[in-house]
Amino acid sequence: SGTPANFLAFYMLGYLLHEKFTWTRFVTVGVITLIIANFVCALGVLMYFILTGIFPVNLPYMFYLGFVIGLTLWWYVTMLPFLLFLTPVLLKATAKAIPQFMPEHLIKVSLKREFPSKTLSGVLVFSGIGMAIIGLVMFLPGSEVLVVAYKPGVQQIILNGMRTMFLLTGGGCIATGAAFGILKLFLK
Repeated sequence: SGTPANFLAFYMLGYLLHEKFTWTRFVTVGVITLIIANFVCALGVLMYFILTGIFPVNLPYMFYLGFVIGLTLWWYVTMLPFLLFLTPVLLKATAKAIPQFMPEHLIKVSLKREFPSKTLSGVLVFSGIGMAIIGLVMFLPGSEVLVVAYKPGVQQIILNGMRTMFLLTGGGCIATGAAFGILKLFLK
């Protein structure tokens, strides 16, 4: 299910950034693309699990919905840092190393001129708040349902790891977004 989602993600990124590439636009389009493509991938995983009998077809629809939303959010949390921090560096390095293969507008666009932007700060802060809320909700009774597929001896370890990942990633995004917002005020 990753192949259709990856194809969709790269197509969307290319199509939406083709003529008007800016780093602010890249962040906005990238976040939207992450959510949509991860949702498509999660639907594919769900279909695979149903078709192979891993999930019975008679489960409540809320289970399926929770599974798809959960996978989408989990992948979003794990991919967002790479999208926001690693991809721009790799694109700029590639543009310098092999400029003949890069569009002219991508070579000329400046990271320094656009960063830190309000858009990047907002994406980080709001994503971080969402991640932190999910991490906190995972402390509510009933959250053990997220790890029922694991052996009893490791269920609590995995659940604590999930809580920690959402809380730390959320806190890191909030802190980084706030720092970028404050930095933007001083750079005016």
